Amino acid sequence: MFLNEKEYLLKEEFFTRVLAPFAYEEPLSQAIKDLKYKNKIHLIREIAKFSRPYFEEIDKSFIVCPVPLHSLRLQERGFNQSLLLARKVFKNHRVEELLLRQKYTKPQVSLKGKERRQNVKGAFRVRYPERVRGQRVLLFDDVLTTGATVTECAKTLIKAGATEVKVAVLARAG
Repeated sequence: MFLNEKEYLLKEEFFTRVLAPFAYEEPLSQAIKDLKYKNKIHLIREIAKFSRPYFEEIDKSFIVCPVPLHSLRLQERGFNQSLLLARKVFKNHRVEELLLRQKYTKPQVSLKGKERRQNVKGAFRVRYPERVRGQRVLLFDDVLTTGATVTECAKTLIKAGATEVKVAVLARAG
């Protein structure tokens, strides 16, 4: 399940690195699906426990920012898995909800690359601009597929004055 390459250098102007220690495959993929869609919140502790060592090198100067859910999706699900996971995985870091998902979008899972980019375009805004300016931000999400969501989030953070954005995900699909 562990990928040979822990860090991916992507040619993205808005973030410097993507850390993705695992491939999105069994049993982790099923655990993430169960967490998100079957409300199995108890899995957060176990997922965080085995993934935490892969993120220990993250400098504590980074503010960890989980990818937000839209308020309607948050109401449907009852929790933001990225926020809950970030709090457990990065328990020794500053975790802040710096972003707000201002546009309700279709679930990315049902879309292809170009559709995903279009779907999230303009979907995010910075909640606290004064907390972002001059800061290094580690954007955290559960799964990276095409990178459309994290790219749009990183773009929003950089435009608000973040000096650097790195991306960390539990797993990378594909």
